[in-house]
Amino acid sequence: MFKVLLVDDEPLTFIGLKKIFNWQTWGFEIIGETTNPYEAIDLIKTLHPDVVFIDIRMPELSGIDIMRKIREENVDTEFVVVSGYAEFSFAQQAIKYGAFDYCLKPINIDQEDNLLQRLFEHLISKKLKRNLELFENCVDKKLTLKDFLSLINIPYEGQYFRGVFWISPEKSTEYIYQFLRQKEVLFFVKLTPQKYFFIISCEEIPIDYLPYLRDGIIGISIPHTQDSLFSNVFSQAHEAAYNSFIYQNNGVFEYSNPCYIIVNQLINDISSTIEKKDSENLKNIFFNLQGFFKSNKLTIGDVTYFWNQLSLYLNKLNPSEYSDMSIMEYDEIANTFCNIENMSEYLLERIEGVITKNKQFEYCSNENFLKLIEYIDNHYSEPLSLKELSAKFFISLNYCCELFRKVIGCSFTEYLTNLRMKKAEELLKTTNYSVAEIARLVGYNDYYHFNKAFKKFYGTPPATFRKKHFQINGKW
Repeated sequence: MFKVLLVDDEPLTFIGLKKIFNWQTWGFEIIGETTNPYEAIDLIKTLHPDVVFIDIRMPELSGIDIMRKIREENVDTEFVVVSGYAEFSFAQQAIKYGAFDYCLKPINIDQEDNLLQRLFEHLISKKLKRNLELFENCVDKKLTLKDFLSLINIPYEGQYFRGVFWISPEKSTEYIYQFLRQKEVLFFVKLTPQKYFFIISCEEIPIDYLPYLRDGIIGISIPHTQDSLFSNVFSQAHEAAYNSFIYQNNGVFEYSNPCYIIVNQLINDISSTIEKKDSENLKNIFFNLQGFFKSNKLTIGDVTYFWNQLSLYLNKLNPSEYSDMSIMEYDEIANTFCNIENMSEYLLERIEGVITKNKQFEYCSNENFLKLIEYIDNHYSEPLSLKELSAKFFISLNYCCELFRKVIGCSFTEYLTNLRMKKAEELLKTTNYSVAEIARLVGYNDYYHFNKAFKKFYGTPPATFRKKHFQINGKW
């Protein structure tokens, strides 16, 4: 909700402005009013209103004088002039100091909704750009919520906060505008055309206005206090949204801790089946893997633990066959396999292929594999799956993994990551694209996944990397 300050030397004007405008409907809250121009300057500096409705003619200081002083001090607020004077010179001066609009008294009631709608959309657009820069600079720092909210002038004492990560099913602004009008929404950022992150003020899950984010995937963190780290609030909401990897449907997913005991039992069952070379039981386990995770109400955190523990076991069991199966985080797993069924099919094919493997060397021409590599080089910005690529170029999955190790010297995942990181490095150095835009251009549809991958590869987040290396006019 946007903050409004009213400034006019006539107190009756305040009554009229409060009545004529549907402030709350359009996501505005009046936080103060004053008839004193000097007090107005102090209030603008201390309350940080998003918009000031101001008169032109006032004793001692005019509205134009106030606007000029505020602009000179680089205070970022919008002004809507409400005046009884229609002289062009007044409007001209107001425009000079960046007035959003110039309204004549009395305000036409038929125009008030149009004004607030335009003002709301302007402020949203303005904050989306600013908030993305702020988010990129803060998500990797150890900032508390108190510190973060103070950067955007939001009060925080005595409140609970939750992070909300929303994946929209379509590029629609209608739903997001309805949600952003709620006073509980303290911060919002658009990470991709269909992915948003919010900080809301609440302890319980807000079932009354979450439906505005309809038909999408909503990940929501546990309640946090002002002393919690901003990065934890975001990562919990982000991780919770990835529970759709298991359940494969839209809805609200609340963050919860993994349940290692249940997953360990599953891994024990799989290892026992592998040692017995029981292909039928192995198929049953993996065919029912999604049902197992759903019936036990497990999370993407449990999937991550399952993948990593199973990978470690397989690497120890047969290093030559499974060295390409590396430790991954939840977003890497989700972006590699899309859903738990695909992951299950991949694991079954890899394990079953080794159990029943014919010792005779499988033949595949280098030409097919080279075509596969060329395809990756030309389509790295698209979602790529080794299972689909191996089928496309008529190479079995296990043999394709073997060719990557023997011919390229690394796994498919390592090769693709290296390619994407080098492209990202080039874009960070030579363009003005935001980090979120670069993430999409190099094949990451999730900003946070890209941010972590880049930091793991280069040892520093992309925003920090750019500050150190950004190229301006051909010079470092």
